[in-house]
Amino acid sequence: MTFKTLLFLGAAALSLPTMASAADMGPIYREAPELVPVEIGTGWYLRGDATYDFSSDLEGSRTLRTPFGATTEPYRDASLDETFGGGGGIGYRFTDMLRADVTARYSQPDFNARTDSSIFCGVGCTVRDRGDAAMWDVMANAYVDLGTLAGFTPYVGGGVGAVHLSYDKPSLEFCSALYCSTAPTKGEDSWRFAWSLSAGVAYDLTKNLALDIGYRYLNVESGDNYKLAGATVGLPGQTGIGSDDGFDRHTISAGLRYSLW
Repeated sequence: MTFKTLLFLGAAALSLPTMASAADMGPIYREAPELVPVEIGTGWYLRGDATYDFSSDLEGSRTLRTPFGATTEPYRDASLDETFGGGGGIGYRFTDMLRADVTARYSQPDFNARTDSSIFCGVGCTVRDRGDAAMWDVMANAYVDLGTLAGFTPYVGGGVGAVHLSYDKPSLEFCSALYCSTAPTKGEDSWRFAWSLSAGVAYDLTKNLALDIGYRYLNVESGDNYKLAGATVGLPGQTGIGSDDGFDRHTISAGLRYSLW
């Protein structure tokens, strides 16, 4: 037996206990990695609001257009009356301080205006404008939350968007010293640019639900209110147009914001 053979047999003998020990061990199981649920919707929230709009003064005019030109007279005592409304929206919180949302609100204030000694009916005659103004506003808003104390979070914000104004069944009432008569007009629909400033405070009712009490100032650009075919008031070939110079709307709101966690 050679020396190399002796070395081989010795190495084989030494490996036998190790092989036997490995054979006695059970199967090796690797621990599966922990599954972490993916958060869906973190930062998103829904909102719903009940609103109250205060009465708004209007600056505007009536224009009588003839084949030979146009004559304009200003409104007097024109206003959009106070009214209740409501709306909702969806938003996203970017940081502890910054959030934004898109909202839509609806209200339907009464529209009223008056002019004495009108170009439509002469000296001593008063013209009154009446109707409803169905108003949708769609706004993109951004807010800064100013910190939370005892569950209360004050905020300030601003927004830009558009207001759809639809004058429903407006009419002109002509009153002289002897009698009054009413002429129906065609209400105008228009989209108008608008911007807003807001402030308020939210209170955390639960982890996901907050009560939001706010104030909003809304500025709406000018547009037409109605058109009147002159033939209906004895002015054939002429057209009457009512328009406003834009208006401000002051609104208080109470609503809920629900965070989608």
